[in-house]
Amino acid sequence: GAYDLPISSWGQIVQQELNANQMADLQVKTIWDSSTSSLCAFVFIQQLSGILPDSLMLSVYLAENGFVNWQADYSVPGEEIEFYEHNHILRASLGPVWGKPVKLIGNSAVFSFSKSFSGATWVMSNCSVVAVLQNGLSREVIQAEEIPALP
Repeated sequence: GAYDLPISSWGQIVQQELNANQMADLQVKTIWDSSTSSLCAFVFIQQLSGILPDSLMLSVYLAENGFVNWQADYSVPGEEIEFYEHNHILRASLGPVWGKPVKLIGNSAVFSFSKSFSGATWVMSNCSVVAVLQNGLSREVIQAEEIPALP
């Protein structure tokens, strides 16, 4: 599809997407092992309707919210905001960045991703796990889910 749509068409396109049948459901569960600073994320994929592409890919990321630090203020050249709160900071990929290939067995699949975060300086209680199911050829996002990293 076209990616350079005028802002005037966004409302209609968003409404079309909201009215569309959901093709797949993602459920994400996490286990945090504080003794090893390791996170395990389980992703359950369920086909709901339609025909999913053969080239499905699943990516799982760790993002952090609530990080306070300096930020350039581009509305005033040369100015900075001292206590800017940064959100949705990509901290890590729990698997391959572009995703793992997904093969449904029947109409579902289960994946697990594990990663050690020993030595990481971010605050895990401010982090979330984001799972993204996408068409591996077009990169169209079919479904996404976000949950707190710590259960």
